[in-house]
Amino acid sequence: MYQKTNGYWKSDFKINHIRYQKSWDTQDKELALRLEKEWKKYIKEPSIYPNPENGSRKLTFYDATEYLYETKWKYFRDKRNPKDRWLKICSFFGEKRAISNLTIDDLDRFKRYLVNKKYANKTVNHYISALKSSVEYLERKQKIILENKLSFQGLKMSIDSKRKISFTKDEELDMYNTLLNIYDETRMNFLTEN
Repeated sequence: MYQKTNGYWKSDFKINHIRYQKSWDTQDKELALRLEKEWKKYIKEPSIYPNPENGSRKLTFYDATEYLYETKWKYFRDKRNPKDRWLKICSFFGEKRAISNLTIDDLDRFKRYLVNKKYANKTVNHYISALKSSVEYLERKQKIILENKLSFQGLKMSIDSKRKISFTKDEELDMYNTLLNIYDETRMNFLTEN
């Protein structure tokens, strides 16, 4: 077991030539060692010992805010935007609501709410991607187990990209030669007049 740079503990050991790794959501070494011991018992005899929980499975939006900040957003250069977006998401769904029981209807309702508030398409996409990345992160860290499979496909708004005018190298060379000729002509006219 070793301590990661964020202060949390991680188990890393081998049983029967198989390597097991797991990050524990605690900065307390004694608790992490106890959880690791229970986990080893579970690996050896899964029918007798229950799998130790790696955190609350009914994590609320309010509880997730601190966890996301401490483990993820703290290391971003721009710390303000993800947390601001997440707080807006929390206020919409309710801080006491468990993230694990979100449904696709909730996601559609959230998108309609943002559209009715007349947010720009790009801003709606930012909020949806903040929710998606946070939920996927919590699931990957085993903080939540989703009761319903959430599909974020089709939620993003289309953004009309403005076309940039671009020229080929030949067109740029023609423009350069044209401007050079105009400069030479005006210079010659100026010199002949004086």
